[in-house]
Amino acid sequence: MKWSTVKYAYAVAILNGWATSASPLMSRGRFSLPTFKGPKNDLAARSIGSTPSSATTNFLNITLGDHQTFLMEIDTGSSALWLFTTTNTPANETNGHPLYNPDDSSTYANADGYHFDIEYADGTGLSGPVGTEDVTIGGITVQSQYIGVPDDVRTDPNVLQAGCLGMAPNPFTMTPGDQKTWHQNAEPMLDEPLWTVDFRSDRPGSMDFGYIDSSKYTGEISYVPCDFSSGAWSFNITQWNVPGDSLIGGLLNMIADTGTPATTLPVGVTDYYYSNIDGSSRDPSDDTAYIIPCDSSPPDLTLGFDGGSVTIPGSQINQGTVDGGCRGALYITTSGGNLGSAMFDSNFVVYSQTNARIGFAPKSN
Repeated sequence: MKWSTVKYAYAVAILNGWATSASPLMSRGRFSLPTFKGPKNDLAARSIGSTPSSATTNFLNITLGDHQTFLMEIDTGSSALWLFTTTNTPANETNGHPLYNPDDSSTYANADGYHFDIEYADGTGLSGPVGTEDVTIGGITVQSQYIGVPDDVRTDPNVLQAGCLGMAPNPFTMTPGDQKTWHQNAEPMLDEPLWTVDFRSDRPGSMDFGYIDSSKYTGEISYVPCDFSSGAWSFNITQWNVPGDSLIGGLLNMIADTGTPATTLPVGVTDYYYSNIDGSSRDPSDDTAYIIPCDSSPPDLTLGFDGGSVTIPGSQINQGTVDGGCRGALYITTSGGNLGSAMFDSNFVVYSQTNARIGFAPKSN
């Protein structure tokens, strides 16, 4: 669904208002930054079926050079840091969103001979030349960070973000050779080699670098080892259940991707889950989705792993009205699963590439 110019401008005004009113807490080796929710855009969609248009993505302010600051999508499913620009982006793709101006930066330089090309699972993508620029997030500046400055954009121009901040564990893929991401360059400068996300659906959330704020979660953090061989924050789930049921054993390969709103699971898990909601049924218009009664009370879903578990509360399952009822937040996948907004909006999440693990804990209020 394309956004009108009026809707787009209104959404940007809200996000920029939040960004202006929320103050980061910073020191060089540890800092906390506000995050902001906005409508899902094509580049965040991946291949997840017809997710309702209420799905959202999360944004963070970053600064390029000494004065150009932009809201960027936070994407742990991609390693690319790219921005729409005044110099490269085709005019029909600029549709009112902020543009980075390399010519207005004394620290930008072309990375001659370098080129990047990204294609997302839904067929959208972008490509173009590469440059280097000083990139500041919170209290840390990475000098001469490689960034993509696309000249071929294969997506809906009505996107909210100025670009994408890739936070996947693999390097930024480009030719003739891959380069480190911003977080890979910054991690040695942090007090602790990690960052955390505490996304909120009703107010600005936070992304903390270099430390864990114990006031943002309850109980203990459950950690699970990650396998980075696929270039993703990939880990294994070994059991699952809803309250009152015995644990069901199995092996599910999952990722925790902030760039994909939908939570996707194998058909055996989704069928089991929705069998616990009276009146639920497959969506006849989308074979990856379920429709549930709008007045139902979905149960929690707990996914277990060696060392702990992560729970998706039933309160996160109803995604809003569609033909025939309300859309369920758990989707069917035939490949690896993903923990999307239903998990992130209810859990505090810790990412650590150095320790090759990810951690989950229920949010505090």
